[in-house]
Formats: sequence, structure tokens, C-alpha cells
Amino acid sequence: MLLISPAEYALAERMYDSNPYQIAAELNVTVQVIEDYKNWLHENVTN
Repeated sequence: MLLISPAEYALAERMYDSNPYQIAAELNVTVQVIEDYKNWLHENVTN
């Protein structure tokens, strides 16, 4: 089980214009988790 669902993250990112505070609130995680997830995506998905 993932802490963040990729589909839910993508939806929240579109809904809140990539605002990490609002995304974190929507997904019930901390802003640090959102920042870490964004970094992981950048390192693992875009390469």
C-alpha cells in the first residue's frame, strides 16, 4: 500500500495548481511527504 496514490496525487496537483500545502491537506499527509514524493517522481519518472 502506498502512502500516496499516484492517481489521487495527480488529481490534487491539477485541482490545487501544484500548491504543496493544499495537496498535502487534500491527501492527509505532511508537506514534507509531498515534497519527497515530487522529488521521487522527478528522479524516477522523468529520467
